[in-house]
Amino acid sequence: MGSWRVKNKGVVHTGWVQQQLILAHGSVGYYVFHSGYSSIIEGLINDCQLVLLSFKEDQFLNSKLVSGDIRVGVEVNKREDNGHFGKEDIMEAVKTVMVDVNKEPGVSISANHKKWREFLLNEEIHNQYIADLVKELKALA
Repeated sequence: MGSWRVKNKGVVHTGWVQQQLILAHGSVGYYVFHSGYSSIIEGLINDCQLVLLSFKEDQFLNSKLVSGDIRVGVEVNKREDNGHFGKEDIMEAVKTVMVDVNKEPGVSISANHKKWREFLLNEEIHNQYIADLVKELKALA
C-alpha cells in the first residue's frame, strides 16, 4: 500500500484514506466509486457528482436506484457481451455527470442531488426519525 504522485494531476493512493475529508475538499468535482451504500451517502452529503461503477452484490441495485429511480448520479455503461467497461465508458459517464446531460427533459441530476443532500442533512428530520424509533421501541416493552 502506498501513494504515487501523478504528474500535475494529484495523488493515487491505495489503502485506507479519510474519504470524508477528501470528498469535502472544494477541488473534488465528481466521485467515481463502487456504488456502495455508505459511499453514496458520503458523496451526496459532500456535494460530489456521482459516477457509479458497480462490481458486485448490492452495488448493482444501488447503482440502478441512484442513476435511475432517484437520478442523482450516472452509471458507467458496461458492455453487454462481457459485462466489462473500458476507459471510454468511464470518460462518457464523467462527461455526462459534469455537464448534467439528461435523456429525460425537465429532470436534472443537479436538482435531484440538491434535494437529496438537503434531506440527508436535515437535522429536524433526523431528530423526528430518532424520536419515532424511541417511541416504537418503548411500545414494544
